[in-house]
Amino acid sequence: TLLISTPPTRTYTKHSPLRCTPRFQTTRTRRPRSPTSAPDSALWSKSPSPAKRILSEPARSRLIRARGKKTNTTMDATLDALLGSGDFDAIAKVCDDFELESVAPLRTDWPYALHMLGHMVCGDLENARFVWKRVPPARAAEDEDLKAVFSVLQSMWTRDFPAVHHAMGGAGVAWSARLAPVVQHLASAFRADTVALLTKAYTTVSVAHVASCLGMSEQEASHMAMGLGWELDASDGMLTVVKPPATEQQQLAMDSLKDLTEYTVHLSDLSEEKEA
Repeated sequence: TLLISTPPTRTYTKHSPLRCTPRFQTTRTRRPRSPTSAPDSALWSKSPSPAKRILSEPARSRLIRARGKKTNTTMDATLDALLGSGDFDAIAKVCDDFELESVAPLRTDWPYALHMLGHMVCGDLENARFVWKRVPPARAAEDEDLKAVFSVLQSMWTRDFPAVHHAMGGAGVAWSARLAPVVQHLASAFRADTVALLTKAYTTVSVAHVASCLGMSEQEASHMAMGLGWELDASDGMLTVVKPPATEQQQLAMDSLKDLTEYTVHLSDLSEEKEA
């Protein structure tokens, strides 16, 4: 018997009719240049094949710091423009956007107090609480404006109306020049919302209760209520609340409810007649 041994086969990848290259042939790579061979060698390092330029760690740190400075400058300019124009409702969104786009840890002087006030102006107490939870403990213990804003937030969260006004403008409360106009706007908006709640909740209410909820004296509360058309009984200090006229949409809703009630009563009468 004749045994014929055949050599093992090798696999080739054909790139052109005139050249064949083994499939797993290693590719030669260029050695990285020495630190003194080019001026940009401190910023860039060569990687093996495929050749890509990757930032070295010191250069990456410098780039992050540069971007952070640019972001902080842009954010400060944007917030100053909003404060100057009185567009306080947009503060929260601007702070949220810059916080999400930040490529580095937040700066140590991040405007947490203004960030919280922005959410409170929009009535978003939940997100204001989350901003407070992100404040570093050391900053929360030292920043007086931040502690004052948190006191207002606590009172709003518990719906303690007299405490809200005391925290915003009580004795011993001094706001910085940057936060003062936002706090003043928040106090006016909160007082208007409180008046709307009192109008819906009461038909008669005492002057003392109105003054307590609005954070003002009884004389100021009486003057404000009479300006809204409420009637004051000087003998017992009670106010008769005058409801504002219903809007067209509210009137349509009341008419629909009235029609539904009459239809239900009619069906009930028919059912009783059939049973009789």
